[in-house]
Amino acid sequence: MDQFDYLARARALMARTARNAALIVVPLAAAASAAHAGEVYLPTTPVSCTYVNGGTSGSCSGSASQINTDPGNGLYGVSLFTTSPVLFYSTSGGSLTLSVNGDLSGGGISMGTVIPLAYDFLVTGVSGGSKMPATWSLEYSIQSSGFIDGFTTVSGSGSATNMGTTSLTISSLIPSDADVQIVTELSWSSVTGFGDFDLSVPGNGTFDVNALSSTTPEPGTMGLLASALAWVGWRYRRRE
Repeated sequence: MDQFDYLARARALMARTARNAALIVVPLAAAASAAHAGEVYLPTTPVSCTYVNGGTSGSCSGSASQINTDPGNGLYGVSLFTTSPVLFYSTSGGSLTLSVNGDLSGGGISMGTVIPLAYDFLVTGVSGGSKMPATWSLEYSIQSSGFIDGFTTVSGSGSATNMGTTSLTISSLIPSDADVQIVTELSWSSVTGFGDFDLSVPGNGTFDVNALSSTTPEPGTMGLLASALAWVGWRYRRRE
């Protein structure tokens, strides 16, 4: 009799634990799935590519593509890249700017949203030259209605291939259908080495705004977990 009571109590405790876990996780999964369903798309057109080579400025060839996976913050991002290398020959400063200006679609972006960023650009000496920026600074900004809603800067020096990640945080609400400008500007004040150099933002790497991240679970994963817990709770209820 005592053994039966202990078994019954253990089963009842496990059933209550499963029910409580399901009650907590199911609403969270539903909320995450709702956010996933209401994805916001950053604009991809029109794209602008400009450069400054010493005291000379001009236009270059650039493009953009949609990042077709949400890293977990409810946004589909944009990748900006050059479609051909840009030649620099000045011994003083220079810059390369890629930007896109267009309307948000699918909704707005909440204040406090963290947007992961990634960069991958290549500096290649021309005709055996070794010239490259001595140090460089890369600025990312997101603007709407003439105000900067998010901004960050990363810097580096040295190698011809430059890759890395960073992030920015949205400082104020960007409403649905807002006209948004996304700007990435790579600049330097001096160069080292001799000859000329090409600078390209390759299509494989790009300047990514809302880059992919593996640290945030997908809503679909949370939904599967919630379903499993709910099934466990149902099974234990039948056995009570």
